[in-house]
Amino acid sequence: MIRKILKGGRAGGVQALPAEAPRKSLPWLDPGPGPWSVSEAYDYCEDFARAHHESFPVASHLVPAEMRPHLFALYAFGRAADDFADEPEYEGRRTEALDTWHEELLRCFHGEATHPVLIALQDTIERRNLPDL
Repeated sequence: MIRKILKGGRAGGVQALPAEAPRKSLPWLDPGPGPWSVSEAYDYCEDFARAHHESFPVASHLVPAEMRPHLFALYAFGRAADDFADEPEYEGRRTEALDTWHEELLRCFHGEATHPVLIALQDTIERRNLPDL
């Protein structure tokens, strides 16, 4: 799904940043218009995790199938925050990206998430009875 979004699929493409000079967009902050179903949100998280080439499997087949979507949601949230903090495409916009992510996390804990990663995380928190802030 992420690959489709980045290539102009379901979400109609990633919007360009309003900037003085051309800059890369922030795809993880703006996945496109919603609303996103919980199922689509979990698919987005899985695509996000698979798009990051890690040296370990995020949700190995050794993990029970019913737990894998939750691991993808947790990973996608943390990985996105890490990307905002240190990936070159966020240079000059790190604070903005992290502030936006924090605001979306607060909306998640109030049942108002709009970003697919936080929609999935909200569902994970509820289903797995994770503590809130």
